Amino acid sequence: MERDNQDKHTEKVKSPAAEIKPEVLDALRQEAKDGRITCPAARKLADELQVPTRTIGDAADTLKIKIISCGLGCF
Repeated sequence: MERDNQDKHTEKVKSPAAEIKPEVLDALRQEAKDGRITCPAARKLADELQVPTRTIGDAADTLKIKIISCGLGCF
């Protein structure tokens, strides 16, 4: 019985990449150096692309890019 309850509460989570525009992924790839981008640069990129910072964070996760020097906890 316990296992049945777990299955009912388990949902497949949509991959962030499915919702991120290719232009965002490409721009982040170009801005990131050695698999890293600073928090201020990531926030600036979000502003330039007119997307939420969360989208840049999801894109970074998808591309395995680390956001560094983050003092605000945005990502």
